[in-house]
Parts: sequence; structure tokens; C-alpha cells
Amino acid sequence: MKTLVETITPKKAKDLLEKNTHNRPVSNKRVDHYASLMKAGKWHLTHQGIAISKTDVIIDGQHRLLAVVQANMPIDFSITYGVEDETFKFVDVGYTRTTSNIFAIEGIQNYTRHAAGVSRYHDFKRSSLSLSSSSASARTENHYTHDDYLQFYYDNEQLLINIHSKVSSWYGRYKILKTSEMYAFFVYGIIDGKWSFKKLESFFDHVFMLRHDSVSNVPRLLFDKLIRDATGATQMKPKARTAILIKAFNYFVAGKSLKRLHFVEGNESFPDVKINNH
Repeated sequence: MKTLVETITPKKAKDLLEKNTHNRPVSNKRVDHYASLMKAGKWHLTHQGIAISKTDVIIDGQHRLLAVVQANMPIDFSITYGVEDETFKFVDVGYTRTTSNIFAIEGIQNYTRHAAGVSRYHDFKRSSLSLSSSSASARTENHYTHDDYLQFYYDNEQLLINIHSKVSSWYGRYKILKTSEMYAFFVYGIIDGKWSFKKLESFFDHVFMLRHDSVSNVPRLLFDKLIRDATGATQMKPKARTAILIKAFNYFVAGKSLKRLHFVEGNESFPDVKINNH
């Protein structure tokens, strides 16, 4: 075997793929994801690259090569030639490193919940694509890497620690909303909605503490709906639960009430958090 770092151009990738006669089915979603990272300049040279067998079979790297073609740009890879064909059986059978693993390696306390919350927050950010759209092409845009999540955590560390403390307390009492759901919504409301920590805290206090000093009845409607969802035979889909959470907050900050809190996919567009313009 011979391993070297080589710049793989779209033409070189096509040549290698044309010789490839045996490989697993292609995941277009993975190719789209890799290509989007390459075009965004987020693809980095690592030890994990391309492996080509003695008979020109791509042992490892089919999706990376297809992404190079799709991105239409040269990418540096570690490439190994002359690999035994039998090696194919043993590639990609290991443990995939997760965002939680990365946070743990960095020594972040409560890394599992922070990783889940930060990941879910980025789902909120692209909600108009990943939550309200069924388009596969839309869902592949704006992909984030583990590095992106980690940098976001460090950029907002004290805020996220404070949010984690609050949502963990609420979850410990009621367990009707996942910590990642509350965490992500809290972050989105502050960073993107421009609302204060106190306003988000007040909203959840009205929901969970059943306070009666609110000019809106929506916190109580949300609490009742979440209780029914948690104790019923069937549960709401995450998308619907997210939608009613956003709707409830919007009515709360506007001081308006509703007769019924619900979200009917297909009959209404997915809501976005109301922006604080004050």
C-alpha cells in the first residue's frame, strides 16, 4: 500500500468513480452534505480519506469523490492505493463521533445536554428550511459541523450555562418538555428574537408555575396541551410541538389570548418567533 496527500480535482474524482465497479448504494443526502461543506470552506484534510484497492475498487471515499464532482472544486485528501479488496468489509463499522463526544473531549460540563441543546438551536435557526419545508434540497442547505457547534458554545458560554441551569430545573419538576427543546427555544428567543433572558424566563414560569397574572391565557393552554401530550396514548410530532411552543410565546409577548392552541400542518405555515423591536 502507498499513502500520500493528493489534490483530487473533479476530473480525477470522475476517473476514479468510473473505474469503481462495486460499492454500496449512494446516499444523495450525504453527498449533498459533503458538497455543501466543501463549498463553504468547512472541509478539512484529515487522516480519513480515500482508499483504492488493487483492482481499482473504491474501498472508502465514494461519497467524498461524488461530493468533489458536485462541488466542482479541487479538494486535498489523504489517499491510499493498493488496498486489499477484502478491506471493504471492515470500513465504516466503527463508532461515529458525535457532537456530544466533541463537547466531552473539550471538558464541557453537562456536555450531553449542551450538545443536544446547541444542535437543536441550529434547527430553530433553519426552521424555515428543515421544519417547514419537505424539500430535500432545502434540508441539505446550511449544514453545521461539530466545530461550528463548539465555537457557538464558547462564543455564548455563560448564557448557555445559565440557560442549562434554568431548563434543567423546570424539566426536573415537570418532564413535559425535553431539556433540548426548552434550551434551544430559550437560546433562539434571546439571540435571534432579541428578547431578554427575563422575558423567556417569565414565559416558562407562566407555563410551568400556572401563574394567573398573565394577560394571555396561552401559557395555561400550552401547559394543558403538554400534559395531555405527555400522558396520552399518542404524542405530538416534534415539528407540531415546536410550532405550538412558538405560537404560545408569540401570543404571550403580544398579550393576546386564544380559544384553542393548535397547529395543523398543511393548513397553516410554520410560525417563527416574534422579533422584539423595542
